[in-house]
This record gives sequence, structure tokens and C-alpha cells, in this order.
Amino acid sequence: MKLTRATMILITTAAGLLFSAAVHVYSADRVRVATGGFSPSVPPYFTYAKSALLKQDIEVEDVMMSSGSLSAQALASGQVKVVLTTGAVVPQFNLSGGDMVIIAGTINRLPYQIVARGEIKSAALLKGKRVAISRFGSSSEWLVRYGLAKMGLDPDKDVVIIQTGQQSARLAALQSNAAQATLLAPPISTMAVQKLGLVQLADLADLDITYPLQSVITTRTYLHESRPLLKRLLHGLALAIRQYRKQPQVGIEFQIKQFKLSTEEAEIGYRASIKVTDPDLKLPNASALDLTLKEIAGRVDKAKKMTVAELHLVDDSLRAELVKEGLFPAAGKVGR
Repeated sequence: MKLTRATMILITTAAGLLFSAAVHVYSADRVRVATGGFSPSVPPYFTYAKSALLKQDIEVEDVMMSSGSLSAQALASGQVKVVLTTGAVVPQFNLSGGDMVIIAGTINRLPYQIVARGEIKSAALLKGKRVAISRFGSSSEWLVRYGLAKMGLDPDKDVVIIQTGQQSARLAALQSNAAQATLLAPPISTMAVQKLGLVQLADLADLDITYPLQSVITTRTYLHESRPLLKRLLHGLALAIRQYRKQPQVGIEFQIKQFKLSTEEAEIGYRASIKVTDPDLKLPNASALDLTLKEIAGRVDKAKKMTVAELHLVDDSLRAELVKEGLFPAAGKVGR
């Protein structure tokens, strides 16, 4: 049967409409997220998970920001819908009337080391010495104080804490003997020990402490409006992190590309990150959240009067559904 020109046009138009409809049906949901603060030992997992999230019909735009507070401001203003950053921003913003909530945790441990000059072979030899932090009131001060206490030192009486700036400045302070110990993260800490003759006094990742260093955070409003999407987001993120852990070469290549590292540096960063990353996305527990509140209380008076429960910092409902579906094992809230 010979088709007329009009029939051919009708068939072509119908096929085009069907194709457009199919594309529309199967187009991915677009979600703008932000990563606040990242490093080789604390990777931007949303960026790594982009292909896995596409399989969950989610296309993410990961806005990279230098700090947790900046990403939290973007979330509070509605510029992004989800952030991956320290859980400490949640009590900080909720104290001021925010409605942020942690829905999963990717890193609940601390991938940092306290390192010292070569002549400081033990913590006892730090007495009377100077320990460098970035600035007073920063997380580096709190972490140094905690690590020193764990090593049996009184941070107020046994050492002098000085502020010198970020990691590179703190490392320079050790090399010039302006300070005798500081807090560093891999791969800088590892390379400093291996190549510069510094001594590692403590690895905070090995200490009995949990801390919401990297959490998946949204607002309660968006959680209520977009539960199915956020559930798929957590599903895809979890599968990506499992791949990252099980396929070292893929993870190392990501480190090289993301941070412009040498292969040696990338391997160190990768090992440090998998040591602290939780593939089951467990939420930080009450003691970890209490630590963040105590840290904030040092600079915000209102935090001294509040409890973790009163601030409603976490919502485990989406993760609980994924546990029931078999994606995660049923277990406690913070694992190693």
C-alpha cells in the first residue's frame, strides 16, 4: 500500500510526539545540592555519585563551597535543596529558628592527626610547647583540645595554643619551630611524617569519638514535600559510596581528578577517606550531636540552654525505610 504524503506527515508527527513524551516521562529530576568543605579525606561524595544518582533518575548539580556555614546559608535561602557538610551547622542554624535536619551521615569520625616536630617523640614532651590551630573558636581548636586531653594533657595548662592559619601555614609553623605540634589531615599529615620527619602523636580516627563531620542535610519543609526524591537520593548515594570503597582504583582516580593530586597523594587521601566513611549512611548519635552543641556553646550563649532533643536535629525516617527494604542492615546509629 502506497502512503500518501499527508499520511507520512501524520505518522512522522505522531512518532515525534511519542518520542517527546517518552523523553519527558524518563527525564531525571534535577536537584541543586551543595558540598560545604571538602578534602581528600572528606570527599565531595555527591560529585562522585552523579552517575549512580542518574540511575535513580536524579541529576544533581553539586555546588562546591569552601565551608559548612556557606553551604548552610545557601540551604537556608533556598539556593540549594540539600547540602553535604558538617552536621554542626544544623544546631547552629536551628538555634536561630531554622528548620534544617540531618537525614543521613556519610562521615561520623575524624580523619585528622596531631603531628609534632621530630624531637617530640611522645605527648609528654609537648608540655610547655606551642600547638598551632587555624584560629580561636574554630573546629581545629576544639579538635586539638580534645586530642590533647585524650593523650593525657591539659590543653589549658600543659601547652600554649597559638593561631597561625590553615594547614599550609600550620605546617610552616612546625618547620620554622614557631610551633611544635598541630592538627593536619591526610595526605598532608602523612606526607609530612614520611618526608619531613614529623612525628604522629595521635590519629583522631582511632580515638573513641564520633562526630557528624559530613552529613546529608535538608530542610524539614523540603523533606515533607520531596520524600520519594530524597529517598532515591540516599539510595543512589549509598550505592556510589559502596562502589568507592570496593573499587580502590576508581576512588583513587576520582581523588587525582578532583584534587589534582599525584598518585601517591591520592592513594593516601583515598585510604584516609574510606577509614572514616560509613557506607550505611548512619545518622550521628546523640553523643556526637551533643559534642557539636557543646562546641557551639563556646561562642553562642543560647546553645548552653538547649538540648539536642529540643533542636530536632535528625530525621531517620527515610533511612529506616531503606533498612526495611534491605539496602542497609538493621543496626545502631553510628558504626565504624
